[in-house]
Amino acid sequence: MQIEKTILAKGFSEIIKGKKYTQNYANGRSQSVKFLAIHYTGTTGSALNNLKYFASRYVGASAHLFIDPDGLIYQSVPFGDTAYGVGTTGTYRHATCRNSNSISIELVSDGKGPFTSAQIATLKSVIAELRATYNIPATNVLRHHDVTGKTCPAYYVNASRWDALSSQILGTASAPKPVTSTPAVPAKVAPVPAPKPAAKYNLTRTLKRTSKTVNGKKQWTTTGADVKELQKAIGMTGKDVDGIFGNKTHDAVKAYQKKVGFTGKDVDGAVGPMTAKKLGWLYKGK
Repeated sequence: MQIEKTILAKGFSEIIKGKKYTQNYANGRSQSVKFLAIHYTGTTGSALNNLKYFASRYVGASAHLFIDPDGLIYQSVPFGDTAYGVGTTGTYRHATCRNSNSISIELVSDGKGPFTSAQIATLKSVIAELRATYNIPATNVLRHHDVTGKTCPAYYVNASRWDALSSQILGTASAPKPVTSTPAVPAKVAPVPAPKPAAKYNLTRTLKRTSKTVNGKKQWTTTGADVKELQKAIGMTGKDVDGIFGNKTHDAVKAYQKKVGFTGKDVDGAVGPMTAKKLGWLYKGK
């Protein structure tokens, strides 16, 4: 594979200017590579910007490769080292896939539509090479979703979409039947219209952690359907998608803000105009 540029996630001098950050990955591996895990970045920031982000601060997460919409590949973690791509503090859905035995591949995407044709072509090539190198069976090419249940890659959590993508990147799409008679002139096929972009969510207020005390007990007061939309948009799942903006949602928002490049006072755990814009939402609050 042709790597465009490598910036290691444990520190990049052009970015950190001499400061030392805790590594976002572990040197070496405790197991051999047996799985490939496909992810999406959740933003439209370039692959190079993602590499710089993971190199410039402690995030506690990482991936080996990032693929831009134009198909260029950038490497953040060497294959012989352990990226923190599929770990969880919750319950694993997959019996054996872990950070220590997998290679994580991130594709730059906001999750609202399919990967680009250039990304898919690159991903197919990368997977073929890695499968051959590490003797990985097709059944061990997984989504992040398959390992921990996270909504990642968001567009391909849908089973039929993932099946279609798998056929493309694994080369398992059905081959056309051979023609046994004189072929006719092929009929013109009308082009398939491009999918309509998803409607942007309208946020009518700033979402943040607020509370009041009732009978000596704290109650969270920012609740509702818009909080649920937020929780799903930033990757919260299961019982955490409860429509209540409490400590978990506050911390998840801060983690998202850091992931998309916010720093300093902008990492406040509140969803106002700036964070809404990163989510691709329309902010109509006061």
